[in-house]
Amino acid sequence: MSFEITDEILQKLIDVARVAGDITLKYFQKDVDVQIKDNDSPVTLADQEAEKAILKVLREIDKDAVIVAEEEAAAGFLPDHNVLKDFWLVDPLDGTKEFINDRPNYTVNIAYMRDKEPYFGLIFAPARDLMLYGFADQDEAYLYDSETGKFEGINTSDKGHADHLNVVTSLSQSNGESFKKYIEPLNVADIKHYGSSLKFCTMAMGMADIYPRFKPTSEWDTAAGHAILRAAGGDIYTVDGNPLKYAKRADFLNPYFIAKTNSVSLITDDVFDVAVGD
Repeated sequence: MSFEITDEILQKLIDVARVAGDITLKYFQKDVDVQIKDNDSPVTLADQEAEKAILKVLREIDKDAVIVAEEEAAAGFLPDHNVLKDFWLVDPLDGTKEFINDRPNYTVNIAYMRDKEPYFGLIFAPARDLMLYGFADQDEAYLYDSETGKFEGINTSDKGHADHLNVVTSLSQSNGESFKKYIEPLNVADIKHYGSSLKFCTMAMGMADIYPRFKPTSEWDTAAGHAILRAAGGDIYTVDGNPLKYAKRADFLNPYFIAKTNSVSLITDDVFDVAVGD
């Protein structure tokens, strides 16, 4: 039987996301020591301490928890992807490059997967005090309103259409040839730049319609945002038009993908063909 996220469990997840966020804020815009992992990505004490806090709570609330977490994965602690079905995906500090460059566009990501599909996702941007969560089988996601102290239901924009697309991407990707080729035949009204899983948040909040990704990501980068996007009204597809799946590879890397709202038609295969690696 799958683990149930009750209201009590949800509150504990919200609380630990804030605890992890507070840990990162202790180091934010400070002179932090940065190490480089084997995959050439940066890591700090903020990443490591935040992950420990999250994993402690997950193992308390879910005694049978199977967890795939970024920093544990970097240390070689990965479950066999072939046998995974229901499991947690955690990125304690998504957007470490944003973090170490003193930019607020980093997030804490916590996701629960059912049958290798995103079921629940929670994203917290500590430096922005922005928090969203969503259950993929519901018809809206939730955004924390600091004025009311409550979570309010949100949905993706219903205004996205072929001649007026708001695109979201990262600064590092926006100059890539694949990205330029992909958006060239589209009628783009605006391109927004965000780091980390905030790109999924902008879509769930109705600020963007499509997010093409032609640079490497891991499953812990996308899982929480994927669940929230599905709840708000959207999905993620591989470049051949199939829904993005999880626990696909031993290293938990994603293929290139297109995240879009439901109001945007899935881009045709001939356009996907231009999306080759830079």
